[in-house]
Amino acid sequence: MFERYTDDARRAMFFARQAATLSGSIRIESEHLLLGLVREGGPSLQQLVPALSTEEIRTRIPERPADMEDASPPLIMPLSDECKWIVAYAADEADALKHRQIAAEHLLLAILREDSCAAARLLSETGARLELLRQRIASETPHEDSWEVRS
Repeated sequence: MFERYTDDARRAMFFARQAATLSGSIRIESEHLLLGLVREGGPSLQQLVPALSTEEIRTRIPERPADMEDASPPLIMPLSDECKWIVAYAADEADALKHRQIAAEHLLLAILREDSCAAARLLSETGARLELLRQRIASETPHEDSWEVRS
């Protein structure tokens, strides 16, 4: 499933799982994925969405329910339905930009496409707009990752 993912995108998914575990969730939600992206995205994500902060996202994630206090996290943590769509949209975004691999930037675009999820609302509140980010990523992405045939 994640064969096309770059190292940064894979690490973002890892950190999303970690965030879900720490919040007591039984699945990875969109806001956990956004936390993973913020943690892994580094300077490139900060340039795309300067107003995005880890603290702001953390305050919006529901606290661990009292009955989950002693529960162990599942060995395999499933993605929420929203996150399943986000993963599919990330592949679509990479394909549309003619990129061979799926990077953190594609996950960011995919979150904005799933506009009813909590993470998309958070991004929108920071001023992030899908079309503008898509244009910036298209213009700033190196061509080595492209599917385009070179002569």
